[in-house]
Amino acid sequence: VEEKKWSRYLIPAIDMVNHRADANAEVKVGGDAASFQLVAKKRIEKGEEVCIKYGGDAYEYTNDEMLLNYGFVDTSISSLPTSDRKTVASSSTAEVETLSTIESHIGGRQGLVADLQHAQRAQKEGDVRKALVYKYRVARRMAI
Repeated sequence: VEEKKWSRYLIPAIDMVNHRADANAEVKVGGDAASFQLVAKKRIEKGEEVCIKYGGDAYEYTNDEMLLNYGFVDTSISSLPTSDRKTVASSSTAEVETLSTIESHIGGRQGLVADLQHAQRAQKEGDVRKALVYKYRVARRMAI
C-alpha cells in the first residue's frame, strides 16, 4: 500500500527511469519515508536500460490507469491483468444506451457515444492503445 502511495510522486532522478512490466530494478522506500534507493532485481548488463514497474510489484496497474496516471499504455501482454487481456475496451450495449441518455440531457454535443463506439471498433481491430485513448476521452468528458 505504501508503495502505491509513493508511485504517485515524482522523485528526483527516479522519475527519469522508464516503465517495463518485467522490470530489472525497483524503488525501495526507507522506513522513514524520506529516503529511497533504486535497487537492481537482477543482473543488468552494460548498456541495458534500467527500468522499474510503475506502481511497484505490489500493485499492477490496468492500462486504463496507466493512461490516466502516466499518459501511455503498455501493450506488452504481461503488463495486462488477466481481466483486461480480452476486454480492454469492451463496452456493453447498456453502456452505450446510458451514454446516449446522458448525452441527450446535456445537449448531445459531447461526443460520448461516438467515442465509445470508436473504442469498441478499435478493440475489435486489435488496437488496444487507440481503444484506451477513446475510453479515456469518454471518462474525461464525463468528469467535466
